[in-house]
Formats: sequence, structure tokens, C-alpha cells
Amino acid sequence: MGEPLIKNLEEIIGQRLSRNETIKKTEILNFLEPGENYLSEMTKINVSVKNRITEAERDIYIIGKCVAKPPPNGNDFVKDFSPFLFTKEMMFYKEVIPAIQTFLKNRGASPVDYYPEFYGGRLNLSGGSKADSDAVLLLENLHTSGYQNMDRHEGFDFDGAKTVLKDLAHFHAVPVAMKLLEPKLFQEKIQKIFDIKPPSPPKKPEGKPDEPPPPMPALTKELMVAVLEEDDKCVPAIPSFLEMIEKQRSISFEEMLNMKQREPFATMAHMDMWLNNTMQKLDHKNRPIKNKFVDFQVLSYASPVRDLLFLLITSVQLSVLKTRFDYLLKYYHDNFTKVLKELGCDLTPFSYENFIEEVKAMAPASIEHGSFFLLIIVSGKKGVAADPTQAAKLVKDDLDQKAREKFRFIIHEAYKRGWMHQS
Repeated sequence: MGEPLIKNLEEIIGQRLSRNETIKKTEILNFLEPGENYLSEMTKINVSVKNRITEAERDIYIIGKCVAKPPPNGNDFVKDFSPFLFTKEMMFYKEVIPAIQTFLKNRGASPVDYYPEFYGGRLNLSGGSKADSDAVLLLENLHTSGYQNMDRHEGFDFDGAKTVLKDLAHFHAVPVAMKLLEPKLFQEKIQKIFDIKPPSPPKKPEGKPDEPPPPMPALTKELMVAVLEEDDKCVPAIPSFLEMIEKQRSISFEEMLNMKQREPFATMAHMDMWLNNTMQKLDHKNRPIKNKFVDFQVLSYASPVRDLLFLLITSVQLSVLKTRFDYLLKYYHDNFTKVLKELGCDLTPFSYENFIEEVKAMAPASIEHGSFFLLIIVSGKKGVAADPTQAAKLVKDDLDQKAREKFRFIIHEAYKRGWMHQS
């Protein structure tokens, strides 16, 4: 594929070197296979550094993240949204993480370490505030520290799920505590990342008749019904499922953007919390002992349950969900409230009963989003870039059998628990 090019890379890296260090060599290589990342370009950067005084040498291993190039099909979503999403992620590393660490330190709590180390970055070469094709974000290469992505076709086992959920609960609880205990700091450092608005759709040429906006990629209702009909116990859920899907798909992008969030649980949500956006370090028995979150492009002010259910639907093994679903919900809530208590928050509004009401309220949107992702992205072929725009053309046999089985389980559970209708 040829060597990727990042202009003036040494200027950014040089800011992290000691006074007497100089860069000897920089190597830039392609990093991910097609189909493993969707809204950015990823490169692997190996930097050799030498101390001019002691002549000691060391290597720095970095991942470079750049604005995505539009795909050959001319998808305007990637072209328009990739710079917007890149700007949000840069702000997260430069401003949000330091604010969170300061807040924790002031409350006598330990700093968080479930992010990769930030080595620097830029939005462009001109010093402006908008990301362009010269934008780059430099992060620790977690692979060289022993972290790895689990197999998305397999999903997390029980121990892996708990490892991720414990950190996810902490990730959600700290901004809630900041919102309640230091609202000014929250507004100044956290809220402003949510205030960045996505680009407006292009205006239609003058005199051109109004046309409905193109639909968001989605599986046809007929296809999903066909999958549900493969299991007799899912058939009673179909009418409620169709009603739920119809309601979710009737919500416009504008309405979604301006939707008022439920309090007090609303927090900084990742909104893309699936297996490929977490990395684990394993012990000698291949059990996870540490976790790191990555890819903060779509951070939003939203319910933490959106991340929780999306992770369970897309990334936890079906055998675990069948036997430990309620345990994992309770495990997440226990860790969430533990953090709030340690930081000095009143736990009364965050009871388990209130949490389950939050789950019920968020389930329809989470199931719509998570099911599409499970059937199209997670179970897609490795080494082949997914094309969600073709979702409406798929037939049942195009969908992975294990993903279909998991989809049926999720719908049956949601129906059984009364989660199909928003309260």
C-alpha cells in the first residue's frame, strides 16, 4: 500500500523529548486491516531517539490517527463528519482527560489509567480550529505494552466482560460526580465538548424542489422479522419489535441532536463502546488483568446505559449473556455507585431500581443501534471494509448465523422484560 505520509511529524514528537534528545529515525507504517476502523486512518509510527550527551538510545512506539479519506463510493458522511469527529477526540485528550485527573486528585482519588498516553497532535498546519487532511493525533501504541484487541467474532467471556464493565462504570461515574459536585468545572471542561455541533447538511440549489433526506443505513424490517421467525419463541415479540423499530426510525437527525437527556444518570458517554474500541492485557493464563479504552470520536452527553447495552449486545459472548445477564447489569451498577460514593455523592437518586428504569428507557434506541452493528459490523468478514450503505440489500443468508442467534436472544429478552416501549 505504500508508506503513509504525515507532514512535520518530528515537530510534534519533539515536544515530548528531553532537552538533549534528538530523533534519529522515524518509520511510518500502515496499521489496521480494512474493516477494523471506519472513520479515521491509522498508522504505526516507530521513532528512534538518541541522547546527544550520553549517546543512550531508546525507541518510542506510537499510533498516528488521521482524518479519514473519503471512500471510492464518495460517501459524504465520511468526508463531512471525519474532521468534526477528529476535533472532538483531540479536545478529549488535550482538555477533558486533564480536567478529570485534576478533579480526581482534588477529591483524594486515584488517577485513571484506562486511556492510551497522549503524545500530541494538531488539527491542521495553519493553526486554525478546524481539522483537515493534515490533522494527526499521536497516541501510545498499546500493542507494544502488551495490550490487544479480542476477537470480535468471539466476544468477551465472563472475566473479560467484568474487566471492561468495571472501567466503563468508572468512566461514566466520574463526570456525573463532577457535574454534581463541581458543576462549573464540568461546564468549562466537559460540557463544551458536547456543544461542538456536527456540520450542517448542504443546502439544496435554488429552484430545486424539496427532496426527502436519504435514509440512514438500516436493515429492512422484513429481513429482521425473517431472522426472528427462525425461533418460535421470538414470534410473539415481532409486533412489539416492529412498533419499537418504527418509532426509533421516525426520529429525525435534528430531533436526535436536540434530544433532552434524562437526569441524573446523563454523563459523558463513549457512544461507540464495542470490542474493537477496548484493548486488554492478559496474564499467563490468558485472563484479562487491565483494560484501555480508545476511539473517542463520538463522545456525547447521554445515558451511560447507551454504552452499557451497546457493549453487551455487540461484544459479550452469547453464552455469558444467557447465564449472567442480570449479574452483569448489577455488577456495572455496583461499580458505578461505588465510585460516586467514594467521590462524595448522594446515592439516593442512583438506586438499582432507578437504574433499571434507566435501562428500560434506553433499551429501544440501544437495541436498534446495537442490532444493526452486531449484524453488519461486528460479524462482518475480517480484512474487508464493511459498507453499511448496502444494508437494505441484504438477505437472511448474508447474515452470520451466530449473530442471528444473538440478535434473537436480545429481542426475546427485551420483550420478556418489557423493554420494547419507552416510558
